[in-house]
Amino acid sequence: MIFAPQLAKVMPPESNILRVNRAMHILPTTGYYGADCRFLRQGSPLQQRIATEFEKGTEFHYSVMYIPVDELDTFGKEAE
Repeated sequence: MIFAPQLAKVMPPESNILRVNRAMHILPTTGYYGADCRFLRQGSPLQQRIATEFEKGTEFHYSVMYIPVDELDTFGKEAE
């Protein structure tokens, strides 16, 4: 869930999750999840933001991530 590219629509740009996501290569998968987000605490601010965005038609896809071996030395550094 934390690698879903659509999280950029519901989280502040300075969030730690998005900082990590910007350092990875995110690959969407075919699986998706809905507004209930049972893996999140129900009623949490993030779950509420996802539910609101879901009502607008955004589909949140599970994703995978990887770090290319030749980029390991840059992991954790902000892209310039």
